[in-house]
Amino acid sequence: MLDVTRALIEELDRRGVRFCHWKSNAALDEALQGLGDLDLLVDPADWPDFQSVLAGLGFVQTRMPSWQSRRDAHHYYGLDEPSGRLVHLDVYDRLLTGGTLLKNHHLPLEEMVFGSLRREGVVPVPSRGAELLLLVIRKTLESASLPEHALLLREYHHVLRELRWLDDDQTRAESRALLERWLPTVDPLLFERCLQVLGSRGALVERWALGQRLNRELRTCEILPPHLAALERSTRLVRWLLQRVGLCARGSVFSSGGALIAFVGPEASGKSTLVAATNDWLRPAFRIHALHTGKPPSTPLTVVPNFLAPLLRRVMPQYRTTTFGRTASPPGRQGLGFWLYTMRCLGLAFDRWLLLRRAGRLRDGGAVVVCDRYPTAWPGYVDGALLDAASAHGRMSRRLARAERRLYEGIPRPDLLIVCRLPLAEALRRNAARHKRGGPESEALVRHRHAQFSCTLPPELRGHLVDTTQPADQTRRAVRRLVWQALQAGHG
Repeated sequence: MLDVTRALIEELDRRGVRFCHWKSNAALDEALQGLGDLDLLVDPADWPDFQSVLAGLGFVQTRMPSWQSRRDAHHYYGLDEPSGRLVHLDVYDRLLTGGTLLKNHHLPLEEMVFGSLRREGVVPVPSRGAELLLLVIRKTLESASLPEHALLLREYHHVLRELRWLDDDQTRAESRALLERWLPTVDPLLFERCLQVLGSRGALVERWALGQRLNRELRTCEILPPHLAALERSTRLVRWLLQRVGLCARGSVFSSGGALIAFVGPEASGKSTLVAATNDWLRPAFRIHALHTGKPPSTPLTVVPNFLAPLLRRVMPQYRTTTFGRTASPPGRQGLGFWLYTMRCLGLAFDRWLLLRRAGRLRDGGAVVVCDRYPTAWPGYVDGALLDAASAHGRMSRRLARAERRLYEGIPRPDLLIVCRLPLAEALRRNAARHKRGGPESEALVRHRHAQFSCTLPPELRGHLVDTTQPADQTRRAVRRLVWQALQAGHG
């Protein structure tokens, strides 16, 4: 069991919160290790104490997209620092069931569940009879809808596993007794047949017919009437299919806005590796967008100049944007090269401004945006403004420098900025050993970038320093802690 999960259960017990892990207990061990969701049922009367415990343990609340949302279902995530795993709590304050697309039945069995609790290890769970009763009803109701039935078949091995874990004579007898007491409208013979057919993966038609019968006998438990439920289910199916082919966003989002996380540092400092690791860590849970702000995509206004940039770098290497230091001023008179360089700097600022304005909108919509490199309005720094109005010659060049500065100043600030640090000798060694398209960077560029990050950084780049020479696991653990603290600060 993960440390944060154990602390959660112990604190809920200490506070006297009435809760349980109400389904899929055959796979409870995996869920306790962070390898699956923890499906908790919580007494509404204890909801304030439950939320207080979650906040104290650093859990954050998220929401699913509107088309995936479920009534009275709440999603929380917590970080287990030793393992780095995210713990997902799927929390209900009443028993909702249905299928992957739509939970359209409220089973009035909360008191039955809470009245039959036992312990599976340290976790309160329903009695085996109560869980078998819920399993048969849940999966048979899912089978009444053709789309839900098709989706159920993808995970039917889990159903068979639960049945094998639960089904014995004593458990069946308890289930029948609970059915007669708590769901007297359901025919016991129908329940017995549903249980038998549920154990056969191939009985598709009969399982659908039994689902239709059970649905009629539980009509009073429906949330939406049948015609509205069918329409809602069809709409969600279309959105689910679009999501599967990448045309609809995945992952849960934060109700009060997401986070913009940036990694900066000299060449070969490991920032791109940490960006990839952070994306891989967060992507299974949240809606993630990865951006490279050092090399923003072209916009309609800059696509032609950006296409010609490699040619111009070869023809006029003295005007490369990586050539200049803190002065941010190109050499020579204001000839063709000077003006091409100036327009290139302005175009780059515009591309970055547009990209990060979009990143700000994604953050406001609840997503997490992870950036490799981040621009600054201070002239001469890595990914900073490249034109300096103070040293510019001529009215037009000063105006263009001020326009570039305004674009950089209009870029939203990150919620978390991580500065990767390492000694120059290590940066040179790593750069020489790197395998990247086009070969390693020149030693001169590595020295130049390292010098920029070794001097006093501008205020907007003074983030959390991370020593990337420490072991990789230790570095990733430090980054995860910082990221989670940033998410808690804004959304805990």
